[in-house]
Amino acid sequence: MLGFCYCFRTTQNGVRTATLSNMTKLLLLPGNSAGNRQSIEEIQNEIGGNILYYTHWETGEPMIDFQNETSRLVDMANGEPVIIFAKSAGTLLAMKAVREAGLRVEKAVFLGTAVNWGIERGIPVRAWLEDWRAPTLFVQNENDPVISAAELAAILDGRHTMLVLPGSHHDYNELDQFLPQVRGMLG
Repeated sequence: MLGFCYCFRTTQNGVRTATLSNMTKLLLLPGNSAGNRQSIEEIQNEIGGNILYYTHWETGEPMIDFQNETSRLVDMANGEPVIIFAKSAGTLLAMKAVREAGLRVEKAVFLGTAVNWGIERGIPVRAWLEDWRAPTLFVQNENDPVISAAELAAILDGRHTMLVLPGSHHDYNELDQFLPQVRGMLG
């Protein structure tokens, strides 16, 4: 676990947040499925931060409500710059919040960026990625079904750091394969 101190507060939406000692919040944005709860909590145990638990996980809806979660994410940030760790749909949520709601991201780690999944849902992911400016570590399985590492690298065009992992799946459960680089990025 990284050596941060936390100051806790509860937002208007009932979201408990913690401010890092350096005054930058680390926010964790999981993937779409409620099945991502355990993995994001494992990540939290390793690096700290605050998880945005999606409303649809409690209501039973199958799909994230990007508009609602963008509002909740911006509320968590409380007008301050943040550091983002996001997986899959969470990467799209982070980009949407920057693009449409003025979220200020100091740096980020994107795990399994869900480009094709987003495009299938009418989200302009490629344009968002082309405009993404925050220093970001992109962690992508070589043959991830939502976009291969090579395809993602072509979109990023060398503007960000990439860590390519072996695999033809969208699971990122092998924490030991990327946590050292994540810690280095968050350092």
